[in-house]
Amino acid sequence: MPTSPPTPKAVASPTALERRERRLVGLPAPAVPGRGWFSSALHRPTTWLLVVFFPLCVFLLWRVYLMFRVQTITSVAQATEKAGQRMEPTVGQFNEAVVKCAQLAAISLAIGLFLYFLIDRIHRTGFLLKVICVFWGGAVAVYFAVFVNSWVAALLGDSANDESASTKAAIYVAPFVEEFAKATVLILLAILVRRRLVSAIQVVTLAGLSAMSFAATENITYYLKTYVSAAMVYGQDPTSALRAMFLQRGLLTWWGHPLFTTCTAIGVAFAMRNRSKWVRVVAPLAGYLCAATLHMLFNGSSLFFGDDAGAAMTFLLIFGASGVIGLLIRYFIHLRSEGRLVGQRLADFVREGWLDPRDPHVFSGFFRRVKLLLAALLRGPRTLIATVRIQRAMIELAYLRASVTWGTVDEAGQLRSRELLAIIRDARGTGLSETDGLHIKPTNWTLRNIRAALGRLIARLRPRRSPGSTPPLAPPPTGTPVMPPSPQAGQPVGAGRRWG
Repeated sequence: MPTSPPTPKAVASPTALERRERRLVGLPAPAVPGRGWFSSALHRPTTWLLVVFFPLCVFLLWRVYLMFRVQTITSVAQATEKAGQRMEPTVGQFNEAVVKCAQLAAISLAIGLFLYFLIDRIHRTGFLLKVICVFWGGAVAVYFAVFVNSWVAALLGDSANDESASTKAAIYVAPFVEEFAKATVLILLAILVRRRLVSAIQVVTLAGLSAMSFAATENITYYLKTYVSAAMVYGQDPTSALRAMFLQRGLLTWWGHPLFTTCTAIGVAFAMRNRSKWVRVVAPLAGYLCAATLHMLFNGSSLFFGDDAGAAMTFLLIFGASGVIGLLIRYFIHLRSEGRLVGQRLADFVREGWLDPRDPHVFSGFFRRVKLLLAALLRGPRTLIATVRIQRAMIELAYLRASVTWGTVDEAGQLRSRELLAIIRDARGTGLSETDGLHIKPTNWTLRNIRAALGRLIARLRPRRSPGSTPPLAPPPTGTPVMPPSPQAGQPVGAGRRWG
């Protein structure tokens, strides 16, 4: 029977070699004694990523806005000139259209963000990583795709006068450029914060967030061209044209970009779980080629069906429904396999005497973890924080053990395992870790106790008077005051009056 795991303070300070080994396999650096939070933040790569990345995204969005403002105004002026009268929208009209189109694009983006936040259930991805992927897809990937697509279209022909050049670029060039731009963030995160991406669902979630943000910005450009063009041409209803475009791109075919980028994400996730260098290179490349091929079929459907827009839309709906249903089936199968994986790897620590025998059963089930969180929420913030720490440490411990089994993490994972076991042991006294016999509602939550607690809360919120203060005097009555009669001579003041 091994000795009890040491507390985090008792773990010896790692040497420079140990820190390097943990950094090479993507494990977090241990806490350095005497280093404050500010100094620790300066040594984190995510801190410098924030300092450089978000201002860069704002700048790139501004550049994209300027490019599309020039392109939209120029294309509308040329289209109206061909119709007989040149009409060029002003910058104010363009900005007004941007606000209106961005509101419609935000609807599809909100639906996609909600769905991807919902499927990230097993080992939740950090909120910062999700925000980074959203900004990457909406700013960096869009700028890169616009720049490269415009350059290639210019090589193929004058895109302003040659419609076939734009069609060729959209079918044969744009899929490869856009899929590369959206998925690059996955490769960067797999290199910089590999230890945080332990599940394939996490990688798929980040890819979907990047793709949804990319689609939202791209939809704004399509909405702008449709709305501004219809507004400048006499006899067309811009609102109806914008609604038709929103129905087509924002509601019926919103799944396109997330579905394609998911193929690349599956390849990246497969590579992260394999120790073969050959597989780590081929798997992401195969996923990328699959994504680009599907994207090419999507863009080429209009060219294949010609003027039959109904047949093209029917093909896209069947194509998208098949892909989404297939991914959902694979998702639920993966949920079950990931739960079994967590239970099996935690059972290794039970056999070694580090964990309780019930831990693999409790923490391998999604609904059992939700029950613990709900019960902890009703028992106060301290219990909730400790319960969250236990669950996160358990899941990370299971996937760390799995990485050691797969051969992707070497002996450097042993020190991290001891730290996680120490976190679990310290948090058990406050947090919840057993569902057997646990009631979500605390037993002391009776109607009488709830009323008493509410009374104490109201008494705390009620303002208190400072010691020695007197209550404020009532304001004098309005109207003409009535003065009491003056006392008679020789009669003491107050004599003759009846009190009580």
